Amino acid sequence: MEYGNIMTDAIRIFNDRNPKYGDMKIGMEKVATIATIITGIHLTPHDVALVLHAVKLSRLNNDRANPDHYVDGVNYLAFAGELITEPQNDPYGVNNAITQELDDDTADMAAKLAPQNHNRDC
Repeated sequence: MEYGNIMTDAIRIFNDRNPKYGDMKIGMEKVATIATIITGIHLTPHDVALVLHAVKLSRLNNDRANPDHYVDGVNYLAFAGELITEPQNDPYGVNNAITQELDDDTADMAAKLAPQNHNRDC
């Protein structure tokens, strides 16, 4: 596994991901909104990117030679770098268009996973 190959693969995957998953920023905002509903802890899109990077780091314990961990980790860290420079008018996605856009089924599913004892007024 060479540095150049990791970076080339990271760019290729990044370029291929938008047609599959849509705009990264919107996706991270949706994840942050769902995670906020589930946990009752305000999470930003930047927080989500760092958590996803942490997932990749945690998987190294099981298979350090899997290039996927490194390639995806590079992208998640790059996402975090981009997201930290975004204006944070509503950093937790509570009142933005993403919350209104989040379909009812997804919001209901997230609410069902949320602990019953946390403040739902996120």
